[in-house]
Amino acid sequence: MPPSAKPRKPDVAIIIVSLLFVPLQPKEQEIFGKMFTVILLMLAGIAAGYLLRRRVQIRIQGIITLLIWALLFILGVEVGSDERIISALHTLGGEALLLATGGTLGSVLAAWGLWKLVQQGKGGRK
Repeated sequence: MPPSAKPRKPDVAIIIVSLLFVPLQPKEQEIFGKMFTVILLMLAGIAAGYLLRRRVQIRIQGIITLLIWALLFILGVEVGSDERIISALHTLGGEALLLATGGTLGSVLAAWGLWKLVQQGKGGRK
C-alpha cells in the first residue's frame, strides 16, 4: 500500500453478510434466533403503527396495561413455582424490601424535586 493511501474502513454490509455465514454453536443459534424474532416483531409493530397512524385511532394504552398485568402475573407464577427462590425468600426478602423502599423513595424525591423546578420555571408557586 502506498504511504499516501489511507486504509479503507470495512463496509458494514460486508460485515453483516459475513456474520450470517459464520458457523454458530447450537446454543448460539437458539439465542440468535430468539433475538432475531424479537427484533422482527418490534420492526413489524413499528411498521404497522406507521401505516395505521392516520386510519385507525386505537386506544392502545388500555391494551398495554392489560398485557403488563398479564406479564407480571406470569412472572409471579414462575417465581412461585421455583423452589430455590421460595426456599431463599426469607433471606432475599429483607434485601428486596430495602432495595424497593430505597428505589421508591429516591424516585419520589427526584420527581418532587423536578416538579418544584418545573413549577419555578413557569412562574408558579415557589
